[in-house]
Amino acid sequence: DHSVQGQDNLEVHLPVYALDSDNDKSPNSDLVVNVGDDIQVVANGTLSVVEPDTDSSAQSNIIDVLTEAGADQGQVTSFTFDGDEYTLEQGKTEYPVTDGKVVITPDGTLSFIPNSDVDHSSSDEVKHTIVVTVTDNDGDSLTSQVELTITDGKDPVIAQITEANVYEAGLGDGSGVGSTETSASGTITFETGSDTVTALKIDVAEFNGRAAGEGIFSDGQRVILEESSDGVYRGYITVTENGVTSQVDVLSITLDQSSLGNYSVTLLQELDHSVQGQDNLEVHLPVYALDSDND
Repeated sequence: DHSVQGQDNLEVHLPVYALDSDNDKSPNSDLVVNVGDDIQVVANGTLSVVEPDTDSSAQSNIIDVLTEAGADQGQVTSFTFDGDEYTLEQGKTEYPVTDGKVVITPDGTLSFIPNSDVDHSSSDEVKHTIVVTVTDNDGDSLTSQVELTITDGKDPVIAQITEANVYEAGLGDGSGVGSTETSASGTITFETGSDTVTALKIDVAEFNGRAAGEGIFSDGQRVILEESSDGVYRGYITVTENGVTSQVDVLSITLDQSSLGNYSVTLLQELDHSVQGQDNLEVHLPVYALDSDND
């Protein structure tokens, strides 16, 4: 044992004497043996992993931070995660930390299991620093620094939207003939990626920015869409009568934010069917899902 930490050499003094034929002893003289301390060898490294989908799991690459234990049997005794210290416990290999779990063993194998729903709102990559401490039987310690990168996973996807049918015949000045429903509901099916879906939205800018031939009109005026409150959208036209300009609501759309996937549409005014004899007019609203990272 090299009792002093960092002591590279240990001198062993052996008292040697000479003996003559009369069995007379000479004074002792030291035979000095220098025993060089062995050291453990550690290595820095990197871990990387893609954030898993909400219904699955993932694990990073596995690295070995203790490449040589040395004659004094160096072992991992502790680590820090972004400065927070954790001491290894016997029989325990997984340690909960920010954004997941560090998987580490006394012999130096290291990996990371990320949570789903890691906050990537400010960047597609979240980085952490792990510093591993290795200590041998002489009390000598070395550290290894490991950089961890968690990359944002899949974005949500709209899978299917059922159609909703409304009829002008049911409006106040409609004919009342045939189907007269002016309100209808439907469902939006979406696939969750690596983060929880928190909202369904209509891309108002995309709808309003379409070419004139792709827009919808009422009384010759283009219908403009705006979000009036969370998940509630109004489509309106601007009219001027007798020098007074006002907005007239033409349709209303609600995307239920408390029960994601349900929506309703209400027709309030007639829409222009630009093609003579056109019985049906399809209104395409660009819907997207938003997750907790704002993806």
